Amino acid sequence: MKKQNIIRYRRIPGEPLSEQARKELEALEAMPDSEIDYTDIPKDTDWSGAVRGWENRPRKKPISIRLDSDIIAFFKARSDKYQSAINRVLRDYVEAQRK
Repeated sequence: MKKQNIIRYRRIPGEPLSEQARKELEALEAMPDSEIDYTDIPKDTDWSGAVRGWENRPRKKPISIRLDSDIIAFFKARSDKYQSAINRVLRDYVEAQRK
């Protein structure tokens, strides 16, 4: 199976939107439902083989790890879910190393 080049963008929580992004969101919000273009969506979708995303994700395993206090403070200052944020950074690193 050929690997796809996937580009991920993450916005830091609390970071203000760019002027362009704000204008795009305002334009979408003002658009009536009747003007939405659905032509690129398949008419009939077979969902019989669908599974929830969380069923296929790797299971988390509790561990004890020692991290520098400034690293922990950095993540805690940005999110209540700092452990998930640390996991996400580590996952991005691992994926980059696999390429």
